[in-house]
Amino acid sequence: MNEKKTVQLAQESGAFVVVGHNVAVFTLHQLMRFAELVEQDVKIKQMPKFEELARFVRREERERCADAIDNLVLDHPGQANKTAMQCAQAIRDLE
Repeated sequence: MNEKKTVQLAQESGAFVVVGHNVAVFTLHQLMRFAELVEQDVKIKQMPKFEELARFVRREERERCADAIDNLVLDHPGQANKTAMQCAQAIRDLE
């Protein structure tokens, strides 16, 4: 978090801020509010990383399920084979 953002959050919390002199005066309530604002800011910045991780995990889980069905194909030839392949592809196509 840069100085500009820190000053902004301190001001939002109600603290007395002397810009350019690195001074901020907080009451306990304002300090607690400032901590909440910082936590929210961090969560907002981290959200895309968590979403990307969740997409990766879901994609890998689908692939493992599709692989399990592909293995069924090897054990049951004929029409069941075709249906299993279609199911595996349908799982892979989910997003």
